Amino acid sequence: MIKTIALILLLFGLLQALELNVSTLQEIIQNHPEALKERLILAKYYEKQHNNLKAMILLKEVLAKDPKNKNALLLKKEILRKEQIQNVFREASLSQPVNAKDAQKRLQSYYDANNYQFYSNLYQALVETKIDMDDAYHIKAAYIYLWDARYEKSKEALDRVKQKNNIDKAKIRAEICYYTGDYKCSAGLYEKLYNASYDINYAVKLINSYIYLGKTAKAQRLYGYIYRKYPNNADLHKIGSRLLKLQNKYLEDKKQAYKSNPNFETLQDYVSALYAQKKKEETFQVLRQHNLKNPTNKSLLLEARYLIWEGKAEESLKILQQSTLKDDLEAKLMIGKIYSWNQNFEESKKYLDEVIAKSQNKKTLYNAKKALAFVYMWEKKSAVAKKLFLALKKENPGDKEITEALMELNHDYKGLILLYKNRIKKSQNPNDTKRLAQLYIQNKEPKKAVTYLKKYINENPTDLGATKNLALLLIQNREYYQGFGYLEYYAIQKQDAKSKILLAKNYYWQGFSKEALDVLDKLLMKNPQNKEALHLKAKILKIAPRFTTSNSGATIGIYFDNLASKQLKVADALYFQSHYKSSLMYYENYLQNHPSDYKVRYRYAFALENAGKHAKAEGEFALVLWNNDSDEVKYHYAYNLMKNHKLKKAKALFLTLKENTYKTISPNLNNFLQKWKNDWESLV
Repeated sequence: MIKTIALILLLFGLLQALELNVSTLQEIIQNHPEALKERLILAKYYEKQHNNLKAMILLKEVLAKDPKNKNALLLKKEILRKEQIQNVFREASLSQPVNAKDAQKRLQSYYDANNYQFYSNLYQALVETKIDMDDAYHIKAAYIYLWDARYEKSKEALDRVKQKNNIDKAKIRAEICYYTGDYKCSAGLYEKLYNASYDINYAVKLINSYIYLGKTAKAQRLYGYIYRKYPNNADLHKIGSRLLKLQNKYLEDKKQAYKSNPNFETLQDYVSALYAQKKKEETFQVLRQHNLKNPTNKSLLLEARYLIWEGKAEESLKILQQSTLKDDLEAKLMIGKIYSWNQNFEESKKYLDEVIAKSQNKKTLYNAKKALAFVYMWEKKSAVAKKLFLALKKENPGDKEITEALMELNHDYKGLILLYKNRIKKSQNPNDTKRLAQLYIQNKEPKKAVTYLKKYINENPTDLGATKNLALLLIQNREYYQGFGYLEYYAIQKQDAKSKILLAKNYYWQGFSKEALDVLDKLLMKNPQNKEALHLKAKILKIAPRFTTSNSGATIGIYFDNLASKQLKVADALYFQSHYKSSLMYYENYLQNHPSDYKVRYRYAFALENAGKHAKAEGEFALVLWNNDSDEVKYHYAYNLMKNHKLKKAKALFLTLKENTYKTISPNLNNFLQKWKNDWESLV
């Protein structure tokens, strides 16, 4: 009989079959205490019917006879799991079947109240009953599991997030990798997070990931950059101490390896470690001593390369031109590059062409072609340079220098500016700041160029070329006080006639004849035969006789009054013909000497407004209001406030004009207010 029932169940395997034979199964179980399989079948039936009490009684009987019965244990676990889920739903006051919207509201309430255990219990119950949830609730669950160090559970929650590029997903994965010791994974994720936000917390964990991976040089570079921004950060102090110990140990190991076996490989490792710790004198001392005792082509090239990095191209050239290196193509490549940097393009091409013709080394050949392409670019032979760069790009699409060169040849200055701004955020190379300033000059944005040149010079005060460029930019922007200050400093440091004549010329070109003559007189006292200085002095005296440059207040006043009168005539002529932009420079020059002429200042403010320079116009109308508190001036002040997005203040002023003076205002101002209304409505 038992076999018959089992056969029926095996053949049909359906709930209906079970239902038809429940009474028979119960009879068998009652008469046969050893019928364990039948008890399991009936227990499963009761479990499906949600009659867990009867199912558990049968399972207890099975386990009493066979405590290790896998099927019984699994079924018992499943029943207990479902009972636990039901308890969680009851605790959360969720009706059956569970509504996803209500469930998510309950999850949010738990999260807001910091009831994270209740959140994770309900979340797990919803997952097991396959209730669909928004990504935000999976993310919250992942965070809770992460805080509780349940990393596998956190990963499972993240895997349920549908959105691919979720920032929280990346943050949590990075943390999981970091705290589970997968530093390759954490470094990759923290690099992306740090580059997107420049958050110090990501930087600290990224540096630590580099250290654990043995990438000490990378860790040191990032640490140096971050430490300058956050010198008081406790975590960075710990990292700094740790890095110093690692570096000292690394340096000592490389030193001992070189002493034990002084060859090129151990030399290269040793000097690299010295140079990384900024022990430059010791670096060159080790290189010189090695090349005196045991010179090889490789070790000589190594010394030459380090000299180039330190800006000592002439010293490097002496090494590269030694007879032992006369047939070395790597040496010729370096010589060609040095000549190109010194603008000696013909000599450079001669060496580079030879390397290209003879080299069998792919890397050397590629570098020579690239150097030659740069020579043509610097020679302004753009078509030839572009052709070479495009060919090289096909060979190596990932070369960033070539990409940048092509951007420059295509005059994509905006793209280059964006590139360097991003580079500056994550690097500590001051040359990037200098390059960004140059790009702003090329993009005709001198004020931004000034900002970055100042930043560069603050870190590199000995770069006199950059100091000169900054001075000339400031003077061009009419920031005379700072501009001439930097140019005076440049001339004093250079101590040559050329720099002093440059200073005198700029004083003269900007209308400061007395200052120009003072510089020239001092130069001519030391070098009375300097033809350029004599010629410039004569030119200045012809245009501005001595009385205009004397210390007499009366004569200087007359001179500047006459000059201002001429400037005002030109400004007004342009203004009344609606050439507002062209009039600005002349008004500015006039107002420098007559700042209290409010009638002229009003015209200047109106010209600024019509030229679209609303930031300056707002300030000028504010000044005019001190002298002329009229409705029309108030209107223009409010209008420029609006254009500068100071909406609250602008609206208050417009409403005052409309409410208090609407009936008495002139037709013109009435038109103004109607225009304001249209402008305001279009803005909001």
